Amino acid sequence: MDYVGGNVSDEARAWNANGEAAAHIGVDYWSLEYRLDLGQAEAPKPASGTVLGFNCARTFRGKE
Repeated sequence: MDYVGGNVSDEARAWNANGEAAAHIGVDYWSLEYRLDLGQAEAPKPASGTVLGFNCARTFRGKE
């Protein structure tokens, strides 16, 4: 993971998310699943009802 700017500690930079990924390529689509282990001591514990988001963009030949 690359941190750009901000005030990030060395400990935060060294954290390993312990995630797992799986991908599928269909005839006219692709999908990706990612599992992030929030049970680690370093990961903040989300409260009940917390909504997490993830933004991903695909760039192909300069176009999204």
